Amino acid sequence: MRGFIPGALRAWLGDDLQEWATVLRSMSVLFIGVSGLDYTSPDALQRLQHVFTSTQEMIYRYEGSMNKLAVDDKGTILLAMFGAPPLAHADDAVRATQAACDILAMATAQGLSMAIGVATGPVFAGPVGSMQRREYTVMGDAVNRAARLMAAAGPGDIRCDFATVRDAHRVLAFDTLPPVRLKGKTGLARVYRPTGLAHPQASREHTLVGRHTELAQLTAALDAVQAGQPRLVVIEGAVGMGKSCLLEAFVQRARARAVASLSGAGHSSERQTPYRAWREVFNAYFSLGGADGPAERRRLVQTQLAACAPECMERLPLLNDLLGTEFPETSLTAALDTERRYQGREALLIELLCHRLAAGPLFLVLDDAQWMDTGSWGLVGAVAHAVRTARLPLGMVLSMRPIERAERPAELPVLAALGSLETLSLTALTPEDTVALAAAQLGLPVSALPEAVAQLIGERADGNPFFAEEIVLALRDRGVLDVTEEAGQRSCVLQGDITDATLALPDTVQGVILARLDQLNPEEQMLLRVGSVIGRSFPYQTLRAALMPYIRMGDVDMKSRLELLADLDLTSQEQPDPHLQHAFKHLITREVAYGTMLFAQRRELHRRVAEWYEAQYKLTEVGSGTVSPTTLPRAEIINLLAYHYQQAGDTERERRYAALAGAMAAAGFANTEALLLVD
Repeated sequence: MRGFIPGALRAWLGDDLQEWATVLRSMSVLFIGVSGLDYTSPDALQRLQHVFTSTQEMIYRYEGSMNKLAVDDKGTILLAMFGAPPLAHADDAVRATQAACDILAMATAQGLSMAIGVATGPVFAGPVGSMQRREYTVMGDAVNRAARLMAAAGPGDIRCDFATVRDAHRVLAFDTLPPVRLKGKTGLARVYRPTGLAHPQASREHTLVGRHTELAQLTAALDAVQAGQPRLVVIEGAVGMGKSCLLEAFVQRARARAVASLSGAGHSSERQTPYRAWREVFNAYFSLGGADGPAERRRLVQTQLAACAPECMERLPLLNDLLGTEFPETSLTAALDTERRYQGREALLIELLCHRLAAGPLFLVLDDAQWMDTGSWGLVGAVAHAVRTARLPLGMVLSMRPIERAERPAELPVLAALGSLETLSLTALTPEDTVALAAAQLGLPVSALPEAVAQLIGERADGNPFFAEEIVLALRDRGVLDVTEEAGQRSCVLQGDITDATLALPDTVQGVILARLDQLNPEEQMLLRVGSVIGRSFPYQTLRAALMPYIRMGDVDMKSRLELLADLDLTSQEQPDPHLQHAFKHLITREVAYGTMLFAQRRELHRRVAEWYEAQYKLTEVGSGTVSPTTLPRAEIINLLAYHYQQAGDTERERRYAALAGAMAAAGFANTEALLLVD
């Protein structure tokens, strides 16, 4: 029976995870209609078999999948798909269109007529049916659109939708045809016909060499801060353009000059948690990384402040929400209303940073600023204003994806008005630097990278650093590149024909990651999927609790698989045992893993994660009136519960925790977040 089970299902069936074999991902779908066969002739079956096997060979040549063959009163229909697991490629639109052209040419040579429709878009792929009979199928608007395009094409022709042309136009040329009305669709649809390979375009000129120019600009800011002048730099760049790597290089350079830095980041799931981006900054300030519980955190904070800023001791309860210290209220803090408490907290944080400057210049580094809450942005503005007014040696570097003008935080123009804001925009690397980056990922000098691989990366990475790294890792994972080390010298050998390897490589960052994820076994894919629901960082205990109903795996095995994912550079270990925690190495890896799941699967996992948090913090009685606000955990946990229940579709519990979070935000004078939460 194994030969009759689709490859996408075999591994999942073997691990008893068939319910998780369903995916939601972008695919390119072919609907092929065969005409010109005389079904009454003696050789009809033989000819049909020949057509089917020839079509199958061409589909497989481009690493697609055959899904259906149907013969009815409308003729013979074949359904093929490109992008079904485990064969994901970001150039699936190119592969599907090229396969359609080859199939049409084959049919014409055999005296048959075919009409082919090609459509690209999100598709459900997985088993459907009952326990008695099930089949693996694809469903979605792209499937329906491909069928309609086949009907519109007519015998001997191919029709493609706009999404296919958009994804394939760099490789293939298309004629734009008059818009048509497709059955079941409102309005007119744009349709296209493939005509062959696209004309090669002149390569774009790049003015940058690596990131040396940007690093030099950051170094100039470092020089200014060392000279006692405050600086603020914002780095903007698209996904994968190397913002985090540039920040790391800058921090290393600052460290080499004995200039301290404190780092934090915004988080997509905690955009309404006040000061979330500053939590890591002040955790590092007080060396709270290894602190176990509020009591230990209080001790560390008190010890440091008693030595350097004893005048701040009476205001320590203002740090409770930020640091999880649970200091008892003093007579001073207990008398503050919400507005004065907010102002007092902001003033205290700035005062603490100023105390730190007594030891020398300091840089604050905030990554993923596009996800910072208004409180975090407000503190950025307040710190910038304070240090500029007092001419203090403090610099700030913020890294962020480009934000639409209408959504840009109000603090950015205010910071620009201060005259201390400098913006760096990261653009694509040159082909030479792209290749050098890929070689470095394997620990190789550029000269050791096979020329064919260097050419492939230069052509396909399109100057995206993350993409270049992922391509070379994908080649390594597939066994195409063999990296060895002898006598301290690393070398690289190309195994097989690079042309064959190229066929298996995707063209976009998302596609590269999806192709790599498809190479993992089901258990490892499940670890990443569940981790993506928890967040960019996922504690081991949370991950294990959410996985337990689906995977029977011991601690040793699960931790071993997490180590493997780290070895593959998909994740990294943030904290060791006993507080083991991993994180996605790149945010987009989390986004791709999350995006492969069906909405129902995501909702189920979000619910499990939320219920785990409830059990851990003994919050199952929240809303019944038996829990006092003084017994609640930190605001970040309440915000996480509201977020996970929102994603789980549990409106009642979402509102319950959002109301609690709103009350806690209002108590801290985070009025914007409070309004958002209770709205």
